[in-house]
Amino acid sequence: IPSLSTVKFSFSGQTGKAGRPQYIKRVQTSLGNLRLRQLRQTPIEEIMIGCAKENWYRRHRSDYDLSRPEGFSKSSKMFGANWVSPSVRGLNEFRHCSTVISLYDYHVNPAILEWLGKEGDRQFKDRYAVSELLQFIYRSRIRCRSSIPDPTITLFLPSGRMRRSFLEWVNADSEPQGKLTVSR
Repeated sequence: IPSLSTVKFSFSGQTGKAGRPQYIKRVQTSLGNLRLRQLRQTPIEEIMIGCAKENWYRRHRSDYDLSRPEGFSKSSKMFGANWVSPSVRGLNEFRHCSTVISLYDYHVNPAILEWLGKEGDRQFKDRYAVSELLQFIYRSRIRCRSSIPDPTITLFLPSGRMRRSFLEWVNADSEPQGKLTVSR
């Protein structure tokens, strides 16, 4: 999603207040264009999307109203898609999803980095981000390689950092069985 390549998708970037209306409108428009162009043939129930919960559902008192869109989902034509928490683990509930959109840039908690003595270790931070992304991706139908005829998925990673780290990880094998490339 080239129009989102400069958008900050960290949790604090998604939930910060500065410039929020313009930020949300930009993501809404990009998701709407994606839905109307590249994903128009994809059933909405086969789309899995990850972002901060407050950018998908309307907050009602101390909880979220899962029947009302808010933030990125509002006016993007994507509200029927499966919102999945970026930190979800061990669920089979979304194994039918053929399209994965990760609107998240994973970062290690700074206190944990300090405790591990890895504050300046970019490679550690990138590996952590890729491991979190892989956990998210493996909620989709890619986890059912042996039980369905075509377990391939379409993955959208608008974050330049996440895309770069993921591609480095995929292409790092010394004897690759194939290279993954991403077109813009």
